[in-house]
Amino acid sequence: MTNKWVNALHDDAAQVHAIGPCVTMGDLNGDGDVKLIVADMGINRINMRLRIFKGVGVVGESVLAEVPGAVCCFHNEQTTVPSVAIASGHSLLIYKNLKPFYKFTVPGSKVNPIEEEAWQKAGAGEISVNQLNTVLSNLKQEVLLRNLTSTSQTFLLASEDDRVALVHRYGQKTLQNTCSITCLTAIKKNTADVSPIDVLVIGTERGVVHAIDSQAFTVVLTCQLPSTPAFLCTHGVFDVDFRIFVATRDGQIFTVKRDQARVDKPTITMKADILAITKLNKMLAVACVDNTLTFFTFKGKRQNQIKLHSPIRGLEPFSYAPRQYTGVLVALDHQVRIYNDMFQLDQLRVDPKIRWIKYGPFGREEGGLIIGTTEGGIIVKLFRRLAKLDEKIEINQQVAAHNIKLSIPRKTRVFVDQAMREREAGIQMHQAYQRDLFMLKYLTTKTFYEMTRSSLNTVAISGDSKEAVDISVEIHGFGPSFRLTVNLNNSSKSPIDEAVISFIYDSSMYRFQHSMINIAYVVPGRSYSYFTGVTCLHPEKGTNSEVRALLCKKDRSNPLVTSIITMPISEMSLLD
Repeated sequence: MTNKWVNALHDDAAQVHAIGPCVTMGDLNGDGDVKLIVADMGINRINMRLRIFKGVGVVGESVLAEVPGAVCCFHNEQTTVPSVAIASGHSLLIYKNLKPFYKFTVPGSKVNPIEEEAWQKAGAGEISVNQLNTVLSNLKQEVLLRNLTSTSQTFLLASEDDRVALVHRYGQKTLQNTCSITCLTAIKKNTADVSPIDVLVIGTERGVVHAIDSQAFTVVLTCQLPSTPAFLCTHGVFDVDFRIFVATRDGQIFTVKRDQARVDKPTITMKADILAITKLNKMLAVACVDNTLTFFTFKGKRQNQIKLHSPIRGLEPFSYAPRQYTGVLVALDHQVRIYNDMFQLDQLRVDPKIRWIKYGPFGREEGGLIIGTTEGGIIVKLFRRLAKLDEKIEINQQVAAHNIKLSIPRKTRVFVDQAMREREAGIQMHQAYQRDLFMLKYLTTKTFYEMTRSSLNTVAISGDSKEAVDISVEIHGFGPSFRLTVNLNNSSKSPIDEAVISFIYDSSMYRFQHSMINIAYVVPGRSYSYFTGVTCLHPEKGTNSEVRALLCKKDRSNPLVTSIITMPISEMSLLD
């Protein structure tokens, strides 16, 4: 027996009849006292209840009308008191303070016309039960069994005597193509510091994943998968960036991201059916019916696989924040083990046979492990505050040669990826390069022509290299009076004489102290600065306009260079 866990509570007569997805934990009163929430399935669908446990004692109950399939604790208000969502059939039952609050029905799909017509004729006696069975069997081969209505699915799976009763009962009724919920979880809508609001995520029998706004109870995301979801695992926040990992019944895991309406290619494909899936840091831990626990990256790359000696009964993420411990809790028939991706960290022995486990804050404690037994009992164990997980038992010590991870340099990986990309899309890359090169030459030539024609550049462009002048303009002041400085730099080999700086402006908005500045001589390689005062005539309007500074010569019709100045918005005079 390990000494890292404290035996807190134990009740063999709790009479809890539930599966792992129907058990969760939550602070229902917002007082920091976390309680156990169980959607009890009862015995043979009798005495189905939503039960709240404080320790191992029941402190609240609410009757359930339908068989629960999953339960989730979530926040849909800006308060510390959460609500409880129960997946039951094709509905999502929302409870607040153990009282029914809202019922959300999964959007249905249109009934197949052939199926609807066959049931109408069977109800009217136009076709026999055997003929109806033939029509539905042929239709099942075309559209798959899961796309038929629940009435047709029940009919095809029933015996001959029950089929006659089903025709008499539903033959005259209108068919409804509702869809049952198979799994349920929640994801934060924003970061925890901004808002505690959650978004509910459900998977349906027809392979559809819905994200539901927990405040308005409207569908905000719908994604179609090729198989039926069985388990859900979320990462990130819904409004920023998120991933929903969906484990299906055929042993595949799909990744649903933002703005994806359909996902056809799985991220991970397992060799056996999946029992449970959970997240460990930035990896996925997947438990399968072949007694294996496999760790994958989010992109589907396998990191490690553990072969266990007995069937896996449950999988839970393990974290203990005070000592920064993380791992995965794996429940076997009579053991609970803690693993990370490479080592076994702890092993706990339990005498009763385990049916499910749940881990998280419980009561006032940080780490509580709740174990449900096959006889309906509850065992509560608490992780010791001073416990250390320093002892590590290495697993899979002899690694096969083909599973050894080679240390490939980063530059080599980039080179190999680029070479593969060029090999697969060489023609497209060459065409894109030629097109972009042509457009670059075209735009460069076009811009050069426009600059030459309009002289709107800051460097004079002329066929004569003797007239190359750099001009820059600086504006000082907040208004209504400004000081405008024009800096000239003759970058040619010959001097420039008999030039003038002229300003073109809106006379109704500005007044210049010197609208023209005569320049006697500009020596090559020297910088010259010229100043003039500018006054904004109407600063109360809060507007501005452009001013053009032109460097002209007396023997030329076009300016040597032109600079466009965007005047700042003038402040009001403090002296008025």
